[in-house]
Amino acid sequence: MRSDSETESESEPESSLVAWVPTCAQPRSQDISADDVVSAVDILQNVDLSEIPSNQDLQSQILDAFNAITRFLDSLLESLPEIVEELYHFALLVRPQFLSLLFAQRKIFHQMANKVHIPGTSASVVVCCVDSFLVKMADVTLVIASGSSVSSSTLPEGLKAQQEDDSLRASSQLPGDWQAFLLSLGSRQLSSAAKRLCLKIAFAVYIIAPSLDRNSDPWMDLQNPRPHELMKALDEYVLQESVDEPASMMWCDAISERKRLSYAMVLILFCATAQQVRPDSSYTALKPRTFGNLLELIHAVLGNGDSEEMEPVENLDAAQSFLLRWGNIVPWCWKTWSDPRIDGTDSIIRLTTTWLYHIDEFPDVSSIMVDSVLEDPSAAGRAIMRVLQQCFSFLPLAALERPATLPVVLSQVCQATLTLLRHYAINGGVYDPVHFRELAKYLLNIFVALEDFERSLCIKSCILESLTLLQREGVLHIAVTSLCSVTHKDGQVRFNVKLDDLILRMRKPVIDGHQCSTSDTEDIRITIHFLTLIWYNGAAKHIPRQSFTYLLRSLIQYSQRNNDGVLRDTVLTGFAIIGLDSTSRANEQEALWELFLASRHSNLGVAASFAYYIVTAGSIPDPLRCAEAWDHLRDTLTLIMRQHFPIEEEAPALPVCDLICAALVSLLQSSTFPVSLVLASPWDSLSLSSDLKAVLHSEISPEPGYRDLLQRRLASPGKVLLEMMSGKRKSNENGGSPLETTTTPKMEVQLILYHKYGSLIIFPATTLLCSSMNYRRRSQSASTSSSFHHRSVTSPPQSAIGKRSYFSSNHSHVSSSQNKWDIDAWQSKRRRRNVSPSGSGASSDDDFLSHFNRSRSPASRSALTTLSTPRSSFPSSSADFFPRNERSGPRLRHSTHIPASFDLNSNMPYSEAELVELRSNAFWDLQRSIAENGESLVRRMRDYESSRSRAETFSKVNEARKRGRKRSSLISAARRKQVFQDSEDDEDDEGEEDVQIISGEIPDVLIRRGSRPASPGDSSLAMTRGRSLPSTQRQRSPSSCSSMVSDDDLHMSASPTFPSFDFQPHSTSMMNTPALSHSTSSTNSSMVSLPLLPYHFQSQSQPSSHSGSTDINILPSIPSPTASRSEKALAALSLAMANGAGSINDYAGLYLSSIAQPDEHWPH
Repeated sequence: MRSDSETESESEPESSLVAWVPTCAQPRSQDISADDVVSAVDILQNVDLSEIPSNQDLQSQILDAFNAITRFLDSLLESLPEIVEELYHFALLVRPQFLSLLFAQRKIFHQMANKVHIPGTSASVVVCCVDSFLVKMADVTLVIASGSSVSSSTLPEGLKAQQEDDSLRASSQLPGDWQAFLLSLGSRQLSSAAKRLCLKIAFAVYIIAPSLDRNSDPWMDLQNPRPHELMKALDEYVLQESVDEPASMMWCDAISERKRLSYAMVLILFCATAQQVRPDSSYTALKPRTFGNLLELIHAVLGNGDSEEMEPVENLDAAQSFLLRWGNIVPWCWKTWSDPRIDGTDSIIRLTTTWLYHIDEFPDVSSIMVDSVLEDPSAAGRAIMRVLQQCFSFLPLAALERPATLPVVLSQVCQATLTLLRHYAINGGVYDPVHFRELAKYLLNIFVALEDFERSLCIKSCILESLTLLQREGVLHIAVTSLCSVTHKDGQVRFNVKLDDLILRMRKPVIDGHQCSTSDTEDIRITIHFLTLIWYNGAAKHIPRQSFTYLLRSLIQYSQRNNDGVLRDTVLTGFAIIGLDSTSRANEQEALWELFLASRHSNLGVAASFAYYIVTAGSIPDPLRCAEAWDHLRDTLTLIMRQHFPIEEEAPALPVCDLICAALVSLLQSSTFPVSLVLASPWDSLSLSSDLKAVLHSEISPEPGYRDLLQRRLASPGKVLLEMMSGKRKSNENGGSPLETTTTPKMEVQLILYHKYGSLIIFPATTLLCSSMNYRRRSQSASTSSSFHHRSVTSPPQSAIGKRSYFSSNHSHVSSSQNKWDIDAWQSKRRRRNVSPSGSGASSDDDFLSHFNRSRSPASRSALTTLSTPRSSFPSSSADFFPRNERSGPRLRHSTHIPASFDLNSNMPYSEAELVELRSNAFWDLQRSIAENGESLVRRMRDYESSRSRAETFSKVNEARKRGRKRSSLISAARRKQVFQDSEDDEDDEGEEDVQIISGEIPDVLIRRGSRPASPGDSSLAMTRGRSLPSTQRQRSPSSCSSMVSDDDLHMSASPTFPSFDFQPHSTSMMNTPALSHSTSSTNSSMVSLPLLPYHFQSQSQPSSHSGSTDINILPSIPSPTASRSEKALAALSLAMANGAGSINDYAGLYLSSIAQPDEHWPH
């Protein structure tokens, strides 16, 4: 014990210090382990208080325990960064139960100290080891809260002793009870130093300890006072504190620094206590004086410094770090001072901007942002609005005049805005449209004002996604319309003018001809999405369409020139939304379709844009494009139904399938849709139908997954699509009967930013198709011939859907425009009856596909479902190439290749596995043949279309007229009308006979079929997929001679490899059609130019009672008149191979088994 301190003056009263208190002379940096700390805490917790005064050994143990704890605290003060893992032991020292025992021991120690004084003397200050512990604990609290060590080794020994003595004197004023100690914050008898010591210990117990030990809950500990009792003490403390000095003067000395630290701690404690107080307590939130003083404390902690009033603080000191790093004071301030009319709330905006500027320095940034914004979304939204308003006010300034902190603050506040809007989009809540309309206006203005701005890409990306989420309840639409309609105001430039400048800035790097950098490309992509979004949400009437479309066209050329797929996908979405106007040139429409079709089937964004473009477009360019669009969207829908997308893409795949179904229905209803050409494909009749049925008819599992959600999405649109496909097939088979079509409702979609692609995806707002919708029957004129009108060369082809094309022997008629090849008419003369014995045309196909998938290996099945190779939309099923005669007796299935040595009477057994393998190989061989030859066929078709539109065609027609030849393509409208009426009497749909293409020798069983005449001419026509002619029509007409093609040229002699046939045309004239050009890159091996001549034949007379068919098939190709017969045979065979009909594989075993043992899995 000593009578006075080393720095105390002699005139002051003497102070008594307990002898076992550690002093500054003791070493501080002695090593101590964590086990020593735990042992010391256990010793102090198990002390019997009644034995302390009399037990000297117990007093020695207590002194040793306090010495160990003191050395541990000294190590924290000196080297905090190296011993962060030891902070858990600090939490043991600030537990309320442990501190309550220490205060009980402290009372005993003070009583013992008072008894050892010399009689007649008194001590003004009595301290003990517990007081020394509390002083050390307060110093360590400051170090842990600030995150940096505060070593006092640089201070003189005298000054260090003076600081310690002053702190001990302050601790001696504290109450003797733990709960009274915490409530003494509001006492007017304690000095400021004692209150600061009390604040530090309370801060360690209520704020730091729960952060170090998640199991610690000081608010529920019975050793602590109740929250409302602590709130009363804090209220008194705040009312007693007054900020006398201006905030700018509180940065001058150490005394003001200690005050600001105290202000920061009391603010954090007040915030934490206020959040714990229950509404039924005596505490009331209506305390204007208290909250007014709190605003002053916040202003004092933040200070002015050298910054403007609303700018954030760039370099944080200890007090500001306290305020921002601990507790949750920022969202509490948003909620407490949510009304901007309250005086002093500018401090809250500055606190928010400072918090946003330094939030990246905090651990777990994302969770802090989310938790803070979602604690009170309404209050957070108002604070975010004010920060956005402040940031927007700085944007018109020059770059040098803007605050250096603006890019960081603007980026973070946009991220906070996005977090808030995501919460409302996912969880709902009280949605204030008026407030969010203002928020949308600020976001729109900020986006168009960003130019040469740091972090602009991050800011624009957040704004773009936020705007997509503001489409709810038409908020974005109203905001865009309001901004575009406002005139000049307060000298500001109108929003429309800013948009024009934005479009101009995006065009500059594209039209320069140089390849853009990665940042420029990303900026262009985000800007195009922004323009597309606001165009769809009300800006269509205000943005010049010509400027926007010109930008998109420039980007198409740039993406094609630099092979930039990212920009290409973005432009496609833009064109899908704005569409092509009536003034767009045909080559632009063609280029747009090429871009759509060139994209991958797995690109959900482009697939959704393509589907939306088809649904909203007025017309489809031509049958070929219609078929290609069907194939593309069908493959994407198949991938969705077969769950081929990764998990992160399954969410957008579900709503996209609605759009794809609506687009497929629109294609089916299009007047240019080639029904028999597309729906006869096995990928449509087998794969698509079976996949749709499998999804719609599957059982819903107890735990809904992807398949269950997909079934719900496709319940209505999938059913409509199946009904439309079935109706189209039946209409096609019934010769053009009236077709029921669904009325597509008005399309309502939303543009959502998907992070996988970083681009906008068009999602349907509601289900687009319902199976219960009203149907309308397509009107059909009673007199078809009277409604026929002549069309010019440039007019689009009329609808061929649901109609059968007939060609009588009395006329030659072209049903489509002269520069287009009528795909539907070409296919309609080769289609087969798609009627199974059971009455369902798809059942056998579905059974075959399911059996095929079960029998194939997983690798083979995956090859079927990946759909990586673009399918040809031309004849692609076995029935297209091997039609059956419905008029004859028992149906016989035919293989692709029948060898000469094949014995039909053999009884060779075939196992089920062998039959399945044969069928699988046949199907895959057909697919491979079509995939390899489809490219060549499409190229020749396009060359043919181009050649038909050339001007030299008309010169040839004029020359032919001078020679007296009649061209069927240029006959007058009156002539067409009469001829069309005459052809009606000759149509006999039931008299059609189907044809087969067979390589090799013909088996006797085929020759013995009684359904065909025995004449050689009929047999030869059967081999060319023509239709048999009655004997009366096979007589030569005197006027049938032509100088272009002779009778001898149309005879082909029989050979071992190609059966002979005799073709005798009976037309008065033939149209000289340009030959399909031959390309060296084509897969067709024929070196003969293959002209596609649409011959139409006329008969001199035909009795109406004649039972034979009057239809004559258009020859697929006619070789050159000067070619030899072998070349003609080779040309015909090559064309058949090019159409997928040929194969070099041997499927005779499959043919034999199909005759001997009919299988239910093969289509009947």
